[in-house]
Order: sequence, then C-alpha cells, then structure tokens
Amino acid sequence: MERVKPRKLHRRASHSRITEFLGLALASWLLLPGAAAAFPYEIEGSLNVAAEGAGGNQIIRSLGPLAVTTLADQEQVVGAQTAHGDARYFADLATGTLGAFAFAENGCDPGCLSWTLSQAEAQVRMQDTLAVVVPAGYYEQGVYAELRGVIEGSLWASSPYDPLVWALLDWEVKANAFRNHDRIVVNDQLLPVEAPVSIDLRLVGPGESVWEQTTFEVLVSAKLETSVYPHSLSTDANAGSDFYGTLRIDSFTVPQGVSWTSASGVFLPEPANAAQIAAALAALFALRRRTTHRFGM
Repeated sequence: MERVKPRKLHRRASHSRITEFLGLALASWLLLPGAAAAFPYEIEGSLNVAAEGAGGNQIIRSLGPLAVTTLADQEQVVGAQTAHGDARYFADLATGTLGAFAFAENGCDPGCLSWTLSQAEAQVRMQDTLAVVVPAGYYEQGVYAELRGVIEGSLWASSPYDPLVWALLDWEVKANAFRNHDRIVVNDQLLPVEAPVSIDLRLVGPGESVWEQTTFEVLVSAKLETSVYPHSLSTDANAGSDFYGTLRIDSFTVPQGVSWTSASGVFLPEPANAAQIAAALAALFALRRRTTHRFGM
C-alpha cells in the first residue's frame, strides 16, 4: 500500500471537529441492533453516514426489528471537496445470508490547506426460531444439531501515519447459548478476512433416552456490524469494509429421523420441505411412467 507523507499544513484542523464526529459515532454505536427479540423471527438494521461541507450532512436510519424474511437499505452522502460516505446492508433468511458494506473518504482542496471528514457504518441482524423434533427412543450417540457457514471479506485503511484512520468489523453467529464471533480493527493495512462458522448443539446426550417425542427450540441468530472512520489530521484518507453478502449460514443439519421447521417457514432448505418436494417429484415421475405405458409410448 502506498504511504503518503503527512503534510504539516493539515495541523490547522481543530481537534474539536474530530471529537464531534467521534461523539456522533459513539452515539450511533450505542443504538446497535440486538435488543431482546420481539418476534420468533425478525430482521433489523441501521445506517450512519456523514460527510462534512456544502451539501453534506449526517443520516442515521434504523429499521426494525420487523417480522420479515428479507430487509435491505443503503445510503450515500456527498460533502465538500469530494468527501463522501457510503453504507449498505441486507439480510435474507431464506439463504441465511447477511451483508454489510461501508466506505468513507475525506475531501481535500487542491493544495490540501483544508479538508473535510467523513464516516460510514452499517449494522444488520437476523434471527429465526427452529423447532427440532426428536422421536422417542434410546440414543447411544446422542442427538446433535450442526450449524455450518462462513464469513469472508476485507477491511482496509489508507493512512499509515494516523491512528484515527481505522476500519472495524464485528460479527457473530449464535445457536442458543453457543456462538462464533470475532471483532477486528485495522489501521495501515488491507486485511482479507475468511473464517468458518461451526456450531455443534447437543440436544440429547450420549446414552440418554427420550421417553416421548420432544420438540427442542433453537434460536439461531447472526449479526454483522462494520464501521469506517478516516478521521485523519495528516492526510486526505479513506477506509472501507466489504462484507456485502459474505456472512452465510449454509446448513443446519440433524441426524436421520430427527426433523426441524422454522418459525419463518423459509430459513434454509428445511428437511421437511425437502422431503415433501422429493415425494412430489417421485409421484409425478410414477404418474408419467403409467401414462406413457398406457398409451404405448
């Protein structure tokens, strides 16, 4: 990454302006998605985008929690001297996918005697309630549900000389009390991120019996939060975070004989729905064979 030598003329900026921006950022951070669940399935998200100067302002908008299966929002703010911020997010329960993107770049006049600041945040969370049905019986190996997925994307910050230029990622996937999560902050680097999501949830212990058919409730949730702040005193800087559609829950699997359904009715390819589709296709194929044989085709 190219390093830019700091310009002393930029020291004319006041710390109060940057403090004001950081104060606004902290206020928005305290309004994170993730409050107590209002619905058995829900999605919520928020944006915070700002750019200083003529035509620039700050936009803070939150949606939800809503009992919906998809949700998306985006916003861009352009300020003076090319300063701009861009944030977007989406969530889709049917594919188990979350996405968040944030980019902000400060503006600088031709001689860089003055500049304007920017920032961007995108936060999104989704959840669904699964009902896992375990038949009566003795389970020598126990009964485990397996949640699998992945997160991948990248973070970057352009100013190696100023700790106020940074990008942040905070993500989490939970199944009841079990979770995978991480929090990453970068400064002076481009950082690719790739990590597996893997949760094994024990429903019945090894060697235990279930005396009657039992339904276990599993609350599955995922959140993705990213923020970028190129608040540099030394150079016109930019920072970004691209995780748009890259946090995925790919599967939720249970042993043969065990089934599950979701409160939303759409979360991933539910086994019950898959079995019904397979049975319908088999019946259609059998009907076609009988019809073909009847007419001698």
